Order: sequence, then structure tokens, then C-alpha cells
Amino acid sequence: MSMTVSLLVGLLAARGRFPLRLSVAGSALLWVALAALAGALVCLLLAVVPRYGNVQWAPGRPLTYFGDIRRATDDCRLAEALDVTEAHPTEGVLEALAQNSRIVGAKHRWIRAGLGAYCVGMLLLPIVRLVG
Repeated sequence: MSMTVSLLVGLLAARGRFPLRLSVAGSALLWVALAALAGALVCLLLAVVPRYGNVQWAPGRPLTYFGDIRRATDDCRLAEALDVTEAHPTEGVLEALAQNSRIVGAKHRWIRAGLGAYCVGMLLLPIVRLVG
């Protein structure tokens, strides 16, 4: 994304068309395009923010992810938690699948929003050149 923006800003600068020399409409479109590209960057960064499950491990429940293992270790109950997980493997897998599905869904929404904003920004940049 940064290479695309750098290339297009370089093309504008090489032609002697700085944002201050553009028409009012061209300047407005340029700033809207840059805002869309900045929004795309924020959305794509939010897609990689770590998300953890909202269900906390408690004694008697199976382990589902690394946070559960850490909590069981902190409580000195890792062996007990592993026994419960081994005794009820389906419960742990179903809970892990539900949590992973929620996490992936949130990440996918941010990626779609980021790609949409990126496309808007990229479509507006050539229009800025045409409007001048």
C-alpha cells in the first residue's frame, strides 16, 4: 500500500502538480483519497491486533487455547486441567472452534473494510490527476 501511495505522489510531484497547485476540486479529492488510504491502513492494522477468547478457564473445564494453559499453570492445576481435557475432548474442541470462529470473523470484517477503503482511495487518485 505504501509503495502505491509513494508512486502516485511521486508522479504528481514529477509533473509539477503538488496538492497546493491543484484546483479546489482536485485538492478535495486528493485529501479524500489520502484519508481513504489512511483509513485502509488503520483497518488492516486492526485486523492483526491479537484477539483472545472471551470465555475464561475455570477448574473442571477443558483447556482450549494458550491462555487457558497459562491460567491453569498459575493456579497449579495444569495436570488436573489436562485430565479434564483428555476426559472431555469434544467439549474443548467445540469451545475452541466457537472462539476461533468469532476471532476470524472479526479479523475478516476489518480486512474487508480495509480493502474497500483502499479501493476507494486508489480509484480517487487517478481522478485527482484528471480533475487537476
